[in-house]
Amino acid sequence: VMALCFLVWLTPHSLVASIEEARKMGGTFHPLLGVFGVMSAKLTVVNIMILTTFGSFLMYWRAGKQMTAPWAKFATWAQIALFFLAAVFIIYLGVYGYYVPAIYRVNVLSVLQVLSVLAILLLVTPLTALMLKSAKETSAMKWGIMPRSSQYVLISNGMWIVLTMTLMGYVRSSSRTYWHIYGIMRDNSAYAYQPKLWEAAFMMVTCTFLFVLIVAFIFWLSGLSKKAGHDEKAVAASGKPATAQH
Repeated sequence: VMALCFLVWLTPHSLVASIEEARKMGGTFHPLLGVFGVMSAKLTVVNIMILTTFGSFLMYWRAGKQMTAPWAKFATWAQIALFFLAAVFIIYLGVYGYYVPAIYRVNVLSVLQVLSVLAILLLVTPLTALMLKSAKETSAMKWGIMPRSSQYVLISNGMWIVLTMTLMGYVRSSSRTYWHIYGIMRDNSAYAYQPKLWEAAFMMVTCTFLFVLIVAFIFWLSGLSKKAGHDEKAVAASGKPATAQH
């Protein structure tokens, strides 16, 4: 879901195409991709990404616990229904945004989308806390004991978020084009430059790659501290001084 939403967010409003390609498409807007290039679609997928992230947190929160409350099963299905209805409502507002003026979409529909996400957070979080208050713990969370696929998903989730943040920075910068205040104060300095799409894409990938490297470095440092702790325990168990062991 995160990957699909990011692809929608990444889709440009108009494509850089040759004259022949534009003639085949009937203009600069692709008949299919152009639908995903407007802010109505992008606001929708961002809210879906927030819901997906919150759902992942709930699964982590509930993991290893067995609900003992008699109403827990009903509450679980109620939570699933709330997530489903919120997603349908957000998508409905996104589709409806194509048929209304931009000012109505920004001032009304986008606000309703955000309020629906906040409503899920405010309703589901205390309900889950009440369910887990009397829950029976079946297994404890242990760091490091997990399948590799879960770590790949965790890293990819962070990559999609960083890519979305870098893309949003480029969108914010390029939307003003050569203006400090659009239509009022023009930027006539030598720095009034908008990077090309390939330059922006290169910077996005570079920032994401550096982010992954930093995360890998942190985990590497954590591994060194754990290894040093195991070595100290081994030396203490052997009864030999550390210099002799080295």
